[in-house]
Amino acid sequence: MPAAGFKQSRLDPCLFVCQVTDVAVLPYVDDFLFCGEPGSVERIILTLRSKLDASEPHYLCFLGEKLSILGRTSIRTAYGLAVQTYSKHCAAVVAKIMCGLLPRHLMCV
Repeated sequence: MPAAGFKQSRLDPCLFVCQVTDVAVLPYVDDFLFCGEPGSVERIILTLRSKLDASEPHYLCFLGEKLSILGRTSIRTAYGLAVQTYSKHCAAVVAKIMCGLLPRHLMCV
């Protein structure tokens, strides 16, 4: 990732951010979660595909198609895959941060 202009986050060593493109990448096992402007993300994906043996899943091919795994729902959109997290878990994390049970720096990158 550093060779592609990404810097490792100090708060989460699994998170990589490119200041030039404002794209954040979170690798997870053999998957990547991208966050940023669609054009910038597409360019990063094309760059990574040229350097890695990458494939796309044969599911979630049609707009609106959904897949739920481990409390997260992936939805095919016109821009790619959108991932929704389990809202109760997110609310619990925010509540703990607001009550001082978790450090406030967890709220930002």
